[in-house]
Amino acid sequence: MKRILTTAFALVLLTAGAAQAQQWYIGAFGTASDLDDFDFGTALGTVKTTFDETTGLGIVVGREIGSVRIEGEWSMRYFDVEDHILAGAPLPGPTGDAESRSHMLNLYYDFNRDGRFQPYLGGGVGLVDVELDGFGVAPIPDVLTDDDSGFAYQVMAGVGIALSDSWDLFVDLRMQMADGLEITASPSAGSVSSEFDWEVQDIALGLRYSF
Repeated sequence: MKRILTTAFALVLLTAGAAQAQQWYIGAFGTASDLDDFDFGTALGTVKTTFDETTGLGIVVGREIGSVRIEGEWSMRYFDVEDHILAGAPLPGPTGDAESRSHMLNLYYDFNRDGRFQPYLGGGVGLVDVELDGFGVAPIPDVLTDDDSGFAYQVMAGVGIALSDSWDLFVDLRMQMADGLEITASPSAGSVSSEFDWEVQDIALGLRYSF
């Protein structure tokens, strides 16, 4: 997937013709987001953590080149811990939260670009910064506090709705992934290091303004 997205970016950037209609746009969106469970190690064993669903937000700046859009995106998401599970049993009084900030370069293809309804497909590559804070239980709230950054990639599918010559409403489904992020439990939990995959699914709703 990473290689396909990177190759697609290179091909589009090389072949986008200057004679096609071009214009800039800015936009913003909100998300309803779900973070997949992941595991981390402690001296007592592997803990599986689940998260509550949450909302996020993002801003974009892009360039339309015919039916192709090239876009820079900044977005953030914040998740509260739902449960820490050790040896199959939820631990009482779970604490902690996870926050991400993403810096992405996206590539889209708009179908029916001159129509009111414009389905699209897209993909993106970039960097995600992830912070895990205060993972633990009420008596021991700092089993894990750590952060890491890594290569991220995402795929999107949605539809734009032309509200006027300048304004578009859009809604899409997107998946963002970053593999092999590294974290280390606190010394009181054995300083155990782990790798985990950051995988988020979003429903996004936003507005774009073209100029």
